[in-house]
Order: sequence, then structure tokens, then C-alpha cells
Amino acid sequence: MKKDLNTINETAKSYGLKLPMTSQALEVYKNAIKEGFGDIDYTGILAYLKKSTKSEKQHN
Repeated sequence: MKKDLNTINETAKSYGLKLPMTSQALEVYKNAIKEGFGDIDYTGILAYLKKSTKSEKQHN
């Protein structure tokens, strides 16, 4: 998934396009990998988002 998002962003950049949602998705994926959720498929991303949402609620 990370490879695909990188390819999309690089291709868009080569055409002078900005894809903010794709860039944001790549950042979320990179953060998930750092937190140990990147070795599995999209379910790992969902678990990461669930965890990070709980953390944000606890800090507020």
C-alpha cells in the first residue's frame, strides 16, 4: 500500500498535480508503520486509526 501511495504521489507530482488526500493517506500509513501497524493490510490501518482516535480523546 505504501508503495502504491508513493507511486501515485510521484506520478502526480511529475504532472504538476497535487493530490492532498493521497498525500494525507500516505502520512497516515507512514505513522501506522512507525506504530507497528504497517505489516498487515488495511485492517492494520483501521486499528491504528482507532488507537490514535482514542489517544486524541484522552488528551482532550
